[in-house]
Amino acid sequence: MGVENDVQLEYDPIKCFFDIKFDGVDLVAATNLITAAVISVFTDGRSRADDVIPNSRGWCGDSLKLEGETNIGSRVWLLTQRKIDRTLVTDLEEFAFDSLEHLINAGVALSVIAVATIINKQKGLVNLDVDIEDPNGDLQKFKYVWDQLRQRFIGEL
Repeated sequence: MGVENDVQLEYDPIKCFFDIKFDGVDLVAATNLITAAVISVFTDGRSRADDVIPNSRGWCGDSLKLEGETNIGSRVWLLTQRKIDRTLVTDLEEFAFDSLEHLINAGVALSVIAVATIINKQKGLVNLDVDIEDPNGDLQKFKYVWDQLRQRFIGEL
């Protein structure tokens, strides 16, 4: 998944979801890695056999992929029933990085860093910062807020 074939996604803070960006009636081509990052982190990925909920959910196309191809999505959905603590934060970072690692393998990123921090434990809010270094050495930063009570990402910072 590289920038050259992606359509730009943008976050709608009122509806709390990402949608395709248009310029009039034309699709806007992606000029950064946001579309790849959004699809990678926010699409439900297949769980692993050692996960609490093994092999459920996830994109059905992953069952048809060729050997060596990367799964689509992340395992972030596994965190929806968990209490907010340091373990959840660590798992969120790991799941986000795992879902973005294919960008490095494909050569569209030199490095990926995912850092999660608890914003408000009582309200169930966790921040996820994603830094992606592109092949030119430029850093692309994305910030998202996870709302554990609503069990979804509620926006960009």
